[in-house]
Amino acid sequence: MLKNIVILIFLMFSSSVIASTPRTELNLLWMKNNYFVIQEHLESDESKIVVPTINTLGEIWVHRDGAVSGEVSLLLLVALTHHTYITLAVLSSEPDSFSKWLNELQGIVFTDFNGGEVEQLSHAKEDLVRALSLYMNSNPQVALAPYAESLLEQLEGISIRSVD
Repeated sequence: MLKNIVILIFLMFSSSVIASTPRTELNLLWMKNNYFVIQEHLESDESKIVVPTINTLGEIWVHRDGAVSGEVSLLLLVALTHHTYITLAVLSSEPDSFSKWLNELQGIVFTDFNGGEVEQLSHAKEDLVRALSLYMNSNPQVALAPYAESLLEQLEGISIRSVD
């Protein structure tokens, strides 16, 4: 619960910082106001909702900064776990941003800043590794396979950290 409150506070303060265009501002406001609904949609199988949601998160992700990166990344991990192909297709459209994001994962996603979330983060990591492995073993699209492989390699080197 505390993590959810922290996320909402970060989103409130960060939306004006990164909003360089009205479109970006609108997307951030949408994410801030619908964070938990977005998470539920990403966990569902409704493609008519999932595709535009992941596309919008991808747009936020491209224009992210430090204040927003963690929040959008958490949602993208849910998307990658439940809709691997769609999410990789969106993230692969920005190769430089994808590489930078891989290097940020340890600090922005897999660090427990609030305490008591190590187990939850460990499960999220395991679920993502399982989803990516399943994708790689199911004849992945040639253009997306390197992105899945890079993410898997990065996840192998990540350990869940806790800030005391």
